[in-house]
Amino acid sequence: MATMVTTLNHKIATVVCTYNNKGSIVKVISALLSQKHPIKEIIVVDNASSDGTQDLIKHIFPNITLLSNNKNLGVGGGYANGMEYAYYKEYDWIWLLDGDSIPHKLSLKKLIEFLPSIKDKYCEAGILASSAVNSVTGLREYYFMKNSFIRLIENSDISKSFYVVDSVISSGSLINRDVIRDAGLPRIDFFMDFVDYEYSLRVKKAGYKIVYIPSSIIYHCLGETKMMRKITKFWKKFPSPLHAPWRQYYMTRNELYIYLYIIPSFRALIFYIGRLLRTTIAILLKPEIGEKISRIKYILLGLKDGVRGRLGRIVSDS
Repeated sequence: MATMVTTLNHKIATVVCTYNNKGSIVKVISALLSQKHPIKEIIVVDNASSDGTQDLIKHIFPNITLLSNNKNLGVGGGYANGMEYAYYKEYDWIWLLDGDSIPHKLSLKKLIEFLPSIKDKYCEAGILASSAVNSVTGLREYYFMKNSFIRLIENSDISKSFYVVDSVISSGSLINRDVIRDAGLPRIDFFMDFVDYEYSLRVKKAGYKIVYIPSSIIYHCLGETKMMRKITKFWKKFPSPLHAPWRQYYMTRNELYIYLYIIPSFRALIFYIGRLLRTTIAILLKPEIGEKISRIKYILLGLKDGVRGRLGRIVSDS
């Protein structure tokens, strides 16, 4: 494993994974073009969008590199294609963004500026991660894992300049090219959900550190944000993400597959079962969550396929 580059003269590419993001892609690319740290190439990987996303990009941003998949490969396949392209063009760092994630103009600069300050202690840092802020609520979304498999960073922790964590989401992750050489590319057969968690586990296993930097901001939203009651808070309403029912399949299947086949752990399975029960109870009891029967069916199918080890694109919205 090579020591990562520690000067500020990095050759950086951005990989944006899109699927029917016509309503947001112009803002995303415009934000990338406005970054205070230069981006050598913006690579958009489109997963066979049907809403005119590709035509819009070609018309407004003719100089952007557009890689068009002939079918929807999910975030796993989309990011894998873009990262492979950037790797063979010998970029030092590759910055991943979803098609609806809008980076602050200082976001990339904040990540790069931290390299000199962490190089002595964490010279093997392979991923630098931005902090996602919900674009609807303005609140930080805490899904960075540390201290074993599922503990999240609490609100009080943002006062520190950086954290070494176990896992980060794909969007906002700045990945060193050596990571791709040693850990490979994201899994296509996961399609979506927990693609980033599995990849983080592989990156750590390859000997790299994953560093979360709160001062680097991207505006991102996990699903539709709705005010929903929280059972443990006396039914008070809080902003919460709500995904389409079919997403329950991949969230259920892929996480279970990880705990059964990738990092077999009785403790992880017990936690997983407890969280899945809480999710199921919330679906049944919360009036804000619709299509309850459909969601439960997708959870059951995800459990079945997770145990069987059946992966790939099984269900979707198209």
